[in-house]
Amino acid sequence: MRELEKRVEALEAQQEPAGATDVIIVGMVAPGEEPQELQTLSHNDRVWHRQDGETEDQFKERVCREVPRARDCVPVLLSGAPSGTDLCPGQQATWML
Repeated sequence: MRELEKRVEALEAQQEPAGATDVIIVGMVAPGEEPQELQTLSHNDRVWHRQDGETEDQFKERVCREVPRARDCVPVLLSGAPSGTDLCPGQQATWML
């Protein structure tokens, strides 16, 4: 029975982290302004820029593929925020579920 448990543990360790496909995008819009299409997204100290000819959906898909993942965390991407903006100073901009 212990051998079976070891095999199950090994398979579970190979799985993608829970919520690995989930990403939260927070758009910053000033009062009285209309939301604009995304041009930049940032996560911690990394900033992505929309490429020429890239649709907004393609941009979001690319960033979601490239953003670093941590086990049991959902990356929070900020739009319209200056580079390096921290949601919680001194901590990563990821929230525990």
